Amino acid sequence: MPALMISEITVKSPEKLAEYMSKTQALARQYGAEMVANAEFARPLTHDGAHHRVVVAKFPDLETLERWYSSDAYAELVPLREAASDQRMTAYALPG
Repeated sequence: MPALMISEITVKSPEKLAEYMSKTQALARQYGAEMVANAEFARPLTHDGAHHRVVVAKFPDLETLERWYSSDAYAELVPLREAASDQRMTAYALPG
């Protein structure tokens, strides 16, 4: 069953975030992921709206998403992610 990775992002450095996004999206594509959304915050509905962006990527399944996230190649991108932004990343399994 497909899985979603949803990341709520607070931007620290737009330039570094652009570099991170380019590299992590290319890596995620190697795991069969597709970008569903890369959206800027518009307004809060039920919370304070502390995040600047939300990114949604769809993976073939939860196991593949977890392999991407725990890969050595992604681990190399973590320092760039942390310099670029604060992120809350969550995995969701889509119903079959």
